[in-house]
Amino acid sequence: MKERTIGNLSLAAVLASYLILRYLLFDLHGMKEFPFILCLAGVLLIVFTGIIRKNKVSPPLIALGYIGGFVAGALFSYDYGEGLNNLWIIWMWCFVVASLFGMIGDLILKNGQSRNSLMS
Repeated sequence: MKERTIGNLSLAAVLASYLILRYLLFDLHGMKEFPFILCLAGVLLIVFTGIIRKNKVSPPLIALGYIGGFVAGALFSYDYGEGLNNLWIIWMWCFVVASLFGMIGDLILKNGQSRNSLMS
C-alpha cells in the first residue's frame, strides 16, 4: 500500500486539477472535450505506472505535466484566427514531454537498482 501512495496522490492531483481547469477556469480556455481527454490519458497512465507498476517517478511528472502544461499554455498561447488558439497544442506537448521524462526516469531508476543488486 505504501508504494502506491505516490500514484494515489498524483491521481488525486490530476482529478482535482481537471475539475478546477474544466469548470472554474473554463473562461480562460473555452474547451470542453480536450481537458477531459487529456485527463483521461493522465489517469490511465498514472493507474498503469503508479498504481499497477508502483513506479515512483512517472506519476508525479504526469500530474505535473497536466497542471504545468495548462499553465505554460495559458502563458504562451496566442490567438491566430477567429476563435482559434494554440493553448491546447502547448498543453498537450508539455503533458507528453513530462510523461516521457517520467517513464525514462523510471527506466533509469530501475536499471540502476538492478545493477546494484547484481553487484552485491
